[in-house]
Amino acid sequence: MAVFGLAHLLFELVGGAYAAIGLAEARLGPMPVAVEAVRAGFGWATGALVYLTVGVGVGVAAVRIVRHHVQGPAARPFHVLALVISAVGLVHLAGVDALDLPLGGIFRITMTSLEHADLFEPWRQWGIGAVVAGINVLSVIVPALIVTAAAVSALPPLDGWSEASLMRRARQVRQVVTLAAAFMVAGVLHMGAWTHWAGALAGGQGLDVLATTVTLFWGAAFTLMIASFYLPVAAVLRRLAEAEMYRQEIAADQRAGWLQARDLSFTWNQQLPQLAAMAAPLLAGPLSEAIRASVGQLGL
Repeated sequence: MAVFGLAHLLFELVGGAYAAIGLAEARLGPMPVAVEAVRAGFGWATGALVYLTVGVGVGVAAVRIVRHHVQGPAARPFHVLALVISAVGLVHLAGVDALDLPLGGIFRITMTSLEHADLFEPWRQWGIGAVVAGINVLSVIVPALIVTAAAVSALPPLDGWSEASLMRRARQVRQVVTLAAAFMVAGVLHMGAWTHWAGALAGGQGLDVLATTVTLFWGAAFTLMIASFYLPVAAVLRRLAEAEMYRQEIAADQRAGWLQARDLSFTWNQQLPQLAAMAAPLLAGPLSEAIRASVGQLGL
């Protein structure tokens, strides 16, 4: 019901121009620039709906990972870690706006285009800005929770390393990678939809080209962030798994099967899901651009 309500809110903010443009076209003839702007607005609303839904889900899942593995006084350092990262992120977010830093241009360009397009009433513009502000806050809090879950997953077990603890830890690390990838893909898709909306409102191709390069840059950054966590941890787990096989005196010709049966094989061909998750943010921007171009060619 919460998702349904959010969808109604976003449709109310963007859909008002749909009826107005539709009636105007019926009376005055084709208005391609206005139609494209409204279509891009629905693209942003879709991206916002996905981002908010995925973001809340990922945040809840990250909290559950932390609570499952550390309780009581042992959890306090991780609570502090999440709070500190969130506070630093929120201060940075405020500084981006106050100091007019380039990152803030992602928000301002589209909002300025909305104001000059005269397609949306002031209260709808305010609502759109409020939704994006909420998304910006979520973009700080959820990564803080993901980092905290990643820190918990990297902890050595209290009872020492064993076959069971290695299997459990490998599963946890992969869960964190999946959560991070899902959230970052949603972020790239929303960023692309938001920045492309400015180009549609302006009626030119220049902003569209810039929007594509911006989303590609951040997609690459997000992919490298996931890789910088997973690859070193995977290397450590592989070394620990080899030590465990040595302790159990597993024969050399049986080791590959032993690792694979326990999901402890970190060879490239056994890590395709994780490689796909790491690459997903980088590929999300070009993929969404291809879909957007296909939809435009079909006239949808």
